[in-house]
Amino acid sequence: MQVCGRGRFQRKVQLAQLCMATGHDALAHPILEDLLDEIERHQLETWESADMVAHALSLLYRSIEKLNGDPAAKQKIYARICRLDPIQALACTS
Repeated sequence: MQVCGRGRFQRKVQLAQLCMATGHDALAHPILEDLLDEIERHQLETWESADMVAHALSLLYRSIEKLNGDPAAKQKIYARICRLDPIQALACTS
């Protein structure tokens, strides 16, 4: 069990990434939504590296895309990724 918040966050990102890599996007999606809540609640964009936060958001973006989720939510996530890490934003659209 991870004691520090950063470690827990990173393990959740890895779990969601594993779920998506094995075709379990529906399982990854709620994990990624929880990560989005953590990003917002703890203002991680202010405290953590931009690429770490953008990576979690890019996984959420891909999850929304694969599950044919809300286009407005997908666009809002994409805009955040663009501000944080334009390289990851480019990877989302290719």
